[in-house]
Amino acid sequence: MMPFIERLYLAVQPVTDIEPLSNLKRLRLLELDAIPVADLSPLEGLDGLEYVSLTFGTFSSLSPLASLPNLARLEIFGCPNINIRNLPDFRFLRELTLLHPEYDKNHYKYLPGIPLELLKIEESEINSFEWFSPYKSSLRTLSIRGTQFTSLNGIEEFKKLQTIIMGQMNITDFTPLLSLPELKQVWVTESMLADAEEIRDRAEFEIVVY
Repeated sequence: MMPFIERLYLAVQPVTDIEPLSNLKRLRLLELDAIPVADLSPLEGLDGLEYVSLTFGTFSSLSPLASLPNLARLEIFGCPNINIRNLPDFRFLRELTLLHPEYDKNHYKYLPGIPLELLKIEESEINSFEWFSPYKSSLRTLSIRGTQFTSLNGIEEFKKLQTIIMGQMNITDFTPLLSLPELKQVWVTESMLADAEEIRDRAEFEIVVY
């Protein structure tokens, strides 16, 4: 495998061992999509990695990624063997995406206490901003699309928040957003627009329909 590769997308292949990737010392972006690999230890020495996406895999432990000094973005989609309670302390991580319908709200009590700037937790049973409390002073972007939130109470404490993305949710009162001094954009689906429009005259942020 060519050692100068910087980006690699490996998808739907009968690959059971990713040891050859350990030679890709220039690798910055890696996506592993639906491959039958459980062991990520060959990635442990790839200090240039900045972004890793794991999709529909049998990966069990993320520990090999924890010490990567440039890993700023991690995305996990549909990997049921990864236990959120066992997430290691990714002290360099700034952006985290978790998407899997089988995760329940109790998993999020164990999210790593790191200064995340972007957090996407979608299609889950989570229903309270309590689970995001470690990021009150750092979070800039939050996506809670498809969660069980029925109220935005508690979001007032996230003073650095600039963007929030919502959809497929039963939110009718958007007034708590008015207390966020740095909020720039609120993304909502068409079904939420009428309720969001009720605060438009008082809002200094943009309401965007997607």
